[in-house]
Amino acid sequence: MSLLFKVVEFLDDFKAEMVISILLLFLLRKIFSYFSSRPNIPGPFPWPVIGNALSLGDKPQQSMQAMAKKYGNIYLMKLGNVDVIVLNSYKVIRDALQRQGRVFSGRPQFNSFRQISQGRGIVFNSELSLGQKWTDMKRVVIKLLHRFTSKSETRGLLCRHVRTETLHLVKELCGKSKEENAAENIIQVGVANLVCAMMFGHRYEYSNKEFQDLVSLNREFGKVIGSGSQIDVMPWIKVIPKFANVVKTFDFLNNRTNNWMIARSKEHRQTYVHGVVRDVVDTYIAESIDNPKVNMTEEDVIALTTDVFGAGQDTLSTIIQWIFLYLIYFTDHQQKIKDELDRTLRGRRLPTIDDRHNFPFTEAVLHEIFRHSSFTPSTIPHSTTEPTTLGQYHIPENSIIFVNQYAANRDDGAWENADDFDPYRFLNSDGSLVHKPHERYLSFSTGIRKCPGDEISRLLLMHFMATFFSVAELEPDSDHPPELEGVYNLSMRPKQLKFTAKIRHPQVYANAFSHLEKVAVPVRENPTLNLDKTQNGESKANNKPTYKLGLESEFSDNDFEALEKVHRAVRRRKNGKMPLDDINGNEIYKLYIK
Repeated sequence: MSLLFKVVEFLDDFKAEMVISILLLFLLRKIFSYFSSRPNIPGPFPWPVIGNALSLGDKPQQSMQAMAKKYGNIYLMKLGNVDVIVLNSYKVIRDALQRQGRVFSGRPQFNSFRQISQGRGIVFNSELSLGQKWTDMKRVVIKLLHRFTSKSETRGLLCRHVRTETLHLVKELCGKSKEENAAENIIQVGVANLVCAMMFGHRYEYSNKEFQDLVSLNREFGKVIGSGSQIDVMPWIKVIPKFANVVKTFDFLNNRTNNWMIARSKEHRQTYVHGVVRDVVDTYIAESIDNPKVNMTEEDVIALTTDVFGAGQDTLSTIIQWIFLYLIYFTDHQQKIKDELDRTLRGRRLPTIDDRHNFPFTEAVLHEIFRHSSFTPSTIPHSTTEPTTLGQYHIPENSIIFVNQYAANRDDGAWENADDFDPYRFLNSDGSLVHKPHERYLSFSTGIRKCPGDEISRLLLMHFMATFFSVAELEPDSDHPPELEGVYNLSMRPKQLKFTAKIRHPQVYANAFSHLEKVAVPVRENPTLNLDKTQNGESKANNKPTYKLGLESEFSDNDFEALEKVHRAVRRRKNGKMPLDDINGNEIYKLYIK
């Protein structure tokens, strides 16, 4: 017993020291356990709680590129309590996203990702979250958007939408003094109108209240979504009032956007006529009817509409701002574009989509703006679907992957004088455009997770540039000289955009606008219909939308799809059955009735 008392007495005397020692041992064990469980990949030492977040600063793409020079093109960093593997060089990114595309095709299960598009879209999901349905819906979106660029009829109609909104944009920009010219807002409104025309078959007046609210909604959503990602990796910051308000704002804006899309999509179904394609949403509805294997529900149609509408509006408005900024910064390139356009158009008409091959320098400038601006400096985070090896490193399953597109586009190993703006890198010695220039840089990601709107975006932007600069020109604001600096939102936007816009071919512009008024895209005047159901189950809104000029959507005037269907059916009839391609190109079999 005396020994027991002595032990108790000893412990009592050194009680404080023992507690501290135990705590230190526990802490050391946790630290050892943490580092031993992390992937064996080099990277900066992470601070407790915040990780390496403070090291990124206000120019994270450049900070990550600087880290790559120290730790290599594959390195490990920590954001909050989340380990992130960063890919930097062009070669490493291609190896991951193309050669091992399926392995790197996942999305992290962030809370903010689950809320966007009601958690059903393709942008923030993957096969891990939606299973085979994600693959099926991704294929559907790629096919339907490609359809609008590959068929001459739909491509022409699409480009007519571009012409309409470009001329209205010229009118807005040229009709204001430099003091009034809030270029960013005007561009966002113009692009939102273009996306509305593509998705829903009609446009809005710039002054329309519902439309202004929609543009503001998307603008504010772009500002808070980045903070939503911060909260995903550092959830404890929600106790800080600033970030608590961000959570509330994110939820509010997300719900408002979803409700607007639900109302518009349901309204579209009420006026939908099978076999008549007015716009992109009609192709979604047709696909849900004609391709039952995909099992596309009404909720899926709404989610896909939200995906394309939101991503398209942000991407197009951002890159158009960069186009304007680069061409008031490099005025000599703007002059060469105007000269190239005038050689073909001779100051007498607007360009058509078939003129594109005559404008290689204009297209080279567009590609170099994509590369040099890297307005999407990193992709939406990826995750790995299984363990793999990349380079010399083992990458565990469910690893979060950051793809630094900025570093790839400024990679000295892939580009000569990578930091210089040089459109001629996309031209051959004879002045023609190099083969597949868009595959030489990263802007819309690559591989399985490549943006479905890549092709249609480049087509629209090229036609926009040719149309805009065929009738207008931009001059830099001497009081606010242009600087190629960006700020982060959903994508990286110009820090400042000040210029004066002038019409340079007044007669061409006047004639085009006069023709525009005769064949105008329908203009929506009334608010979105109230689609709540009454007690009898009938919609409160039985009237069709009111359109100026009483015109249907331009897409409704074309019966080429129905005619093509009939001709194919007659040619391929066999044994009482005939294979039919539905209006979206799916080959299906239906009983042939004479």
